[in-house]
Amino acid sequence: MFSELEEAKLDRLLPLLHSVPRDPMLYMVLEGNRPGQIFVDRPSDPSVALIWTGMEYAYLIGEPAGHSAEVVQIVEELILPALEEAGSDFVTIFPHRMPPARCAGLVSQAPAGELWRQLFHLRQG
Repeated sequence: MFSELEEAKLDRLLPLLHSVPRDPMLYMVLEGNRPGQIFVDRPSDPSVALIWTGMEYAYLIGEPAGHSAEVVQIVEELILPALEEAGSDFVTIFPHRMPPARCAGLVSQAPAGELWRQLFHLRQG
């Protein structure tokens, strides 16, 4: 059963975050610079976290095998209704260590789409 992680216990997420790319939106929530919510499978020793930015972005960190129903429940019962109330009709979930094929159908209200990203490196000098 997922529960919301209290701000005072955010240090328990550190083992999950070591290999997560430094995404500004994600870290703004973690650092308390942006309102958001953090849901974990085990508050004392999380192995999976769903971090919602309060906007159309959420991050799924860890291996959610066996937790798909709980993730779907949070998205469908908490995140999507809050976004709809704010005038938005979608959420983008960035999975960490989860192949895109496994993301398909994670949320039953709408088909999942793939987002391709390209990293650009700036030349110095």
